[in-house]
Amino acid sequence: MSTTVNYKGNTIATVNNQTKTLSTAGTWLEGNIQLVDVTEEGAAVLTDETNTTGTTAVITGVVPEYGTKTITANGTYSAEDDDLDGYSEVTVNVPSSGGGSTDGDVKFIDYDGTVVQSYSASEFASLTALPDNPTHTGLIAQGWNWSLSDAKTYVAKYGKLVIGQMYKTASGKAEIDVTFDDPKFLSPYLAICPNGTCTIDWGDGSATETMSGTSYTTLKYLQHVYPRIGSYTISIDGNMGFYSTSSSYASLLSRESLISNDCLYSKCVTAIRLSENSVLRNNSFCYLISLTSVTIPDGVTSIGANAFYNCYALTSIAIPDSVTSIGTGTFSNCYALTSIAIPDSVTSIGNSAFYNCYALTSIA
Repeated sequence: MSTTVNYKGNTIATVNNQTKTLSTAGTWLEGNIQLVDVTEEGAAVLTDETNTTGTTAVITGVVPEYGTKTITANGTYSAEDDDLDGYSEVTVNVPSSGGGSTDGDVKFIDYDGTVVQSYSASEFASLTALPDNPTHTGLIAQGWNWSLSDAKTYVAKYGKLVIGQMYKTASGKAEIDVTFDDPKFLSPYLAICPNGTCTIDWGDGSATETMSGTSYTTLKYLQHVYPRIGSYTISIDGNMGFYSTSSSYASLLSRESLISNDCLYSKCVTAIRLSENSVLRNNSFCYLISLTSVTIPDGVTSIGANAFYNCYALTSIAIPDSVTSIGTGTFSNCYALTSIAIPDSVTSIGNSAFYNCYALTSIA
């Protein structure tokens, strides 16, 4: 289903010498529209002034008119107003069971858990195509993690399904957003398993660095000192495995973490966008307590044990249809996790994978 919304600025038309009776007192200069007061001798041009009720005026200049647009998916749509009257973009949430409600039997969710489309089981059965892919700056949509035919078969049997969108990064690199609000966290270690040479950009304008290895199993560390507190994006180019030798800390470590084995750095990571050549091994991102969003691209084949263990703030995740296994305790203690989209490619899920996921309301 869809909805039609009205917005100003869609159509620009030149209108001259049309009269308008002002029904209320007020200021009537709009953009480059001029109201000419024909009640005064000489038809004086009214500028930015207050006019009295009942004034008859002539409209001259370029007039923005109202237009309509049919919206089939939630999103932000340009009104193309050319800066007239302050109209710019409008955000539309389609209010129907087939267009963005959260209570349908079949939900299409974005990487952050936003319901893009939602259908009753009967509405879904009549679909001839999957919904359009969402768009985000810096990400390339790879499609939904269920095919339409497989999803229809599943819904016909079980009645409900959560379908997620897959993304890869536009840069082709793995990207990690970090925020430092305390100087003692400005010397993190990056712990990864390079398979070849990986280039690391720390996101602060400093020179890139490299890490080299011959497999996804040899864990290596690289330290960086940031100049000041703030937010940065770490990008990693190359084939790499994210891995930690302990479920007490993740692949990003502070100096204190290496010494005391506690998780002082865990609150600094807020978002992770993986590349197609990333490998998620055991304990990859455990204890990242401020991590709110993760995108896992099509191409990742497995998610290791405790990969997101104790990621308290993670709310939603879509598993790509290239993944065949989810390890033991992968999402344990993800207290805020409300939805997870698992494709039919997954053939094994380890014990306690969703242990203590108290907020989880939909899983399929």
